[in-house]
Amino acid sequence: MKIREAFTYLIKNYKHLSENEESIIGMEYIPKASDGEFQIFSLGLDEDGLEEGNYFIAIHFSAGNIGAFDGVDDSFSGDYAEIEDIINEIPEVEQINFNIYPLEYAPFGVISEYALTEIFPELPNPDNETDFDIPKFRKEAIDLIKQVNKPQLYH
Repeated sequence: MKIREAFTYLIKNYKHLSENEESIIGMEYIPKASDGEFQIFSLGLDEDGLEEGNYFIAIHFSAGNIGAFDGVDDSFSGDYAEIEDIINEIPEVEQINFNIYPLEYAPFGVISEYALTEIFPELPNPDNETDFDIPKFRKEAIDLIKQVNKPQLYH
């Protein structure tokens, strides 16, 4: 799903997603990005306004590099009527695909390799100090991110 479709899905299915502990997340890999090469975006919604039709939405952003202990966390939010303004603040979200992941909360505030293993459990365990190969992990993570961002063909 692209960003606008993902927000529409979130608004219509918020209760279901919440009950099933699922999150809508998009990712991208940008080599040598100043915020961090691995960037994760999660969509959020303030459930208090749902019944009145007031949709306060948020895009949570986290970025970092494999093997680094620092990164960037940020949030962009506003009323749904301001969605275009929010997207304009972070235009790169228009290029990525958003998917539903079985995570109650998006993995923010954690080191990139741990965030990525929460999203992609098939990645090698970064806690395995004897076998953890950073270049191999990095390549596998990049491949998975590219795969989820491939253009979707609709029939």
